[in-house]
Amino acid sequence: MKTLINIFAMFFLMFIISCGSLKKLSVNDMLKITGREHLPIQAEYPEAGGVVLYENIANKLYLDSDWNVNLETTTQVAVVYFNDKAESWTSPSIYLNDDIHLLDFIAYTIKPNGEIIKLTEKDLHPTKLREDYKTITNEKSVRFTFPGVEPGSVLFYSYRTNFSGWFIGDYWFLQEDLPKIYSRYSVEIPKIFFRYGNNWTYYSNNFPIDKPQVQKNLLTEKSQKDASKIYFWEMRDIPALINEPASPPYLDIAHYVSIDLRYDNWNELSKIYWKMLKPYMADEENPEVIALSNRICQGAETETEKIEKIFNYAQHQYRYLAYDIGKSGYIPNKFSTIVKNKYGDCKDMTVLIINLLRAQGIKAFPALTATKSKMLKKWNLISLKNFNHMLACVKTSSGKEYWLDATGSNCPLGEIYPSLEGQYALIILENGKSSIEKIPASRCTDNTIKRYVTLQLEPDGRLSGHAKLIYKGNPNLSLRSRFKNASANEMQKIMTRYLNANTQDIELSNLKFDDPSQITGEFNIEFDFKKENFGSNISSLFVFNPTIFQLNADLDRFINEERKYPIIFNAPITIADEVRLTFDPRKMEIQGLFNTISKQFSFISFLCSVRNSDEGKILFRREYSLKRPVLLPAEYQYLRELEKSIALANAQNIVLKKK
Repeated sequence: MKTLINIFAMFFLMFIISCGSLKKLSVNDMLKITGREHLPIQAEYPEAGGVVLYENIANKLYLDSDWNVNLETTTQVAVVYFNDKAESWTSPSIYLNDDIHLLDFIAYTIKPNGEIIKLTEKDLHPTKLREDYKTITNEKSVRFTFPGVEPGSVLFYSYRTNFSGWFIGDYWFLQEDLPKIYSRYSVEIPKIFFRYGNNWTYYSNNFPIDKPQVQKNLLTEKSQKDASKIYFWEMRDIPALINEPASPPYLDIAHYVSIDLRYDNWNELSKIYWKMLKPYMADEENPEVIALSNRICQGAETETEKIEKIFNYAQHQYRYLAYDIGKSGYIPNKFSTIVKNKYGDCKDMTVLIINLLRAQGIKAFPALTATKSKMLKKWNLISLKNFNHMLACVKTSSGKEYWLDATGSNCPLGEIYPSLEGQYALIILENGKSSIEKIPASRCTDNTIKRYVTLQLEPDGRLSGHAKLIYKGNPNLSLRSRFKNASANEMQKIMTRYLNANTQDIELSNLKFDDPSQITGEFNIEFDFKKENFGSNISSLFVFNPTIFQLNADLDRFINEERKYPIIFNAPITIADEVRLTFDPRKMEIQGLFNTISKQFSFISFLCSVRNSDEGKILFRREYSLKRPVLLPAEYQYLRELEKSIALANAQNIVLKKK
């Protein structure tokens, strides 16, 4: 693809508002466009809280007086309200930031009796999207609330935004939580884009779509600069997106169209992006960078030792702080700025690590990926908008590969945060070439929670014992992340609350645990405990469940008979309990032990057993193992069976008889 004049402005786009007024649409106008004779009613959509009667999203790419690329977007939406399931549609928000400007806002409620209640710009109220201390952003929005809403009301709003600079494509989101009767999407592109060899492309997710219809913009045909073509689609009778618990992210399952400039291959795109990144990744020969790298690696002899020292330096000496302001979403800060600030986002952390490693002669490359919250599938359209994260891919001379993400301080070298495990990554090599690799995924044997408990049971129901808990892999990272900011004085209270939330209301003492600020392969907790009334006394019988730790069944989440989408869990995991219970055989004897409960499938298993190991001793074992985090819809029935087995095990009891 040939380079366009002002390619950076073309490649990454921002939006600016143009003059003009929005077209007001009556109910009759919309009915005519949609081809309906009357408004939809609840009986036609018995499960829905409302229906989108009309939606029109019109995008216009154009060049300003300085030949910079701009995008103007006009959005029109009309919703027929049925009930409170559509409550969120009564208070829409318009996304803005310092580069997105709003012009021409129209909104009104049309009540069932025909009364029209109009809103004006005075009814727009600014809101903040994010206020966490880890993000620097100019994101904001304005919200408005429709007045006089009642069943059968039509809620109409229309607005225009402009965004100038840094284009990374667009989405046409067809499926939302309400069904849609009609949706139109258009993009107007100046002819001059094509003159310089550029083109655009699209991909429809999870549904087939015809090529867009094309029409000329006759009003601007005479101007060489403004002459354009309009590409558009019209879709009708779009079903609502089904909401299932533990579903894949929206971008994996919904119907939408992804739109961007056309690139013949990933190398073509990465070459353009590399031109912007290269100045920030080429400081390995800077004397100050070399000096800092040597100081960090002092005493390290092997490549692995150097990698670990540099990784730990970035993790502990710098604070993660995300940027979401204009081009900062894609372009990092300079190495010197990062070192001075002592904070940075994922791109800054990557710049820091790569330059320090390259100063040691170690090969390291920036890698773009998507976290699991964005998408799980491999990308189908060549576009930067597929990605929301950057980390460093390190390749040693021995062939070993490391993925370094220093945005968190609790992940040791060789491990990956669950949000990135198994995700595809675009590694940007030298000269703009690229390769696509899969970030390694952990196994259930890597992520374990093992709990070893000894119990001493007295005839009067008093219980005492000792517990040792060992967390490895992702459970270890999760606990360390949860507790890392707590002071030494706070840790005892926090840890006590955490344990009480996962046990049967026991009284803790002699609590010991590892320092969460220190990165190690496992996290250990030990404590003594006691409970005055354990189980139930029924006449001469003593009835109890032998574990103090809960393993809850998700029957409430997985109650439906059928499943449309895959089930997504955080990561593979094994949770194993071993309880050794002792009692005085002179005072009590075993009256009844429950049978072994077992469910074994290729992707998930559960085993719970109890046996009399010796006189006055009972051994209880329970193990839950999720072997892969993505379960197919066809496997849903087996997951429900296993969850029922967990619920059954939780209800089973051991019975001792007092002598």
